[in-house]
Amino acid sequence: SAARVGIKISPAMAFNDCPDPNPGETYGELARAIAPMGLSYLHVMRSAGFDVAQLRPLFKGPFLLGGGYDRVTAEAAVVSGEADAIVFGKLYVSNPDLATRLENGAGLADADAATFYTPGARGYTDYAALG
Repeated sequence: SAARVGIKISPAMAFNDCPDPNPGETYGELARAIAPMGLSYLHVMRSAGFDVAQLRPLFKGPFLLGGGYDRVTAEAAVVSGEADAIVFGKLYVSNPDLATRLENGAGLADADAATFYTPGARGYTDYAALG
């Protein structure tokens, strides 16, 4: 049966003030270790200070990238083979019809970061769709 588990990593994120002084070594070793597991995908968050391209050859399954992509940069990453797919987070929050907007080249609404992780619908379900 097909794998139903993927993994998301954020190599350059210093979560809870725990930076990794050598994310290339740490996450390269992780990618090599999980490569034979037959995972559904490896989702890597890109950020300053880490070249996600170094992980691509280490993981043979579907390689997904996320972190600040727009239509142009997402398409370029997939066309070039840098990624098999791009993951969008904040853009989907503020654009409930993101796929349609990207397909049609429509403008994108910016997410209101002040509403992230707050109670209620504001900032989650109140963004307008096209038309």
